[in-house]
Amino acid sequence: MTKINIGLIGILIILLTLILILNYIHTNQNQILDELEMIKASIGDLDYDIHEIEEKLEDLIESK
Repeated sequence: MTKINIGLIGILIILLTLILILNYIHTNQNQILDELEMIKASIGDLDYDIHEIEEKLEDLIESK
């Protein structure tokens, strides 16, 4: 009977470890996705600014 209890405790420890590891991975994945969204927004802003500068340069060249 004690062998069965020791085996079940071992299985419980393994399951708890797996659950904690999966939770840690999920938390890190969410953090990485949030940071990726911020990077994408920054790149979009930079792209918009570059297009504005290009248009201003084209207007400046055409006006001369």
